[in-house]
Amino acid sequence: MQLFGDLIQRSYITQLERYSGEPIRFVGKRVEGDLGVVSTRFVTKQSEEIPVDYRLLSRDGRWRVYDVVVEGVNLVGTYRSQFDKVIRTSSYPELVKRLKDKEAATRYSSAGSPKPRPWRAVLGSAHPPTPASPRLAL
Repeated sequence: MQLFGDLIQRSYITQLERYSGEPIRFVGKRVEGDLGVVSTRFVTKQSEEIPVDYRLLSRDGRWRVYDVVVEGVNLVGTYRSQFDKVIRTSSYPELVKRLKDKEAATRYSSAGSPKPRPWRAVLGSAHPPTPASPRLAL
């Protein structure tokens, strides 16, 4: 759980670091019981709007983000699919090893050393991102 949480945090924070002051437009919210969605649009310098929805869960009176959906592709589902592929083609211990390697490589690169390979390369996916893919470093 800790490795996965760290991966999500690093991936999302990396994307936020690319943000350079463009407007973020609040579109709306939906709440059904203890689940909610906050819809936003990131407006690029070219005036392109990128839909970003935050899926939330209410626990102990606080709303917490549990997934981010960028251009219709959810972060958790994307990781779930990649993890499933590694487990099916290799093993669960191999997935854990790759997560630990990715974490170590990220720590290593943030210390001023060469940057690690993209996450897709770490998992072994040969498929390039499609236009519908999230703009998140996986």
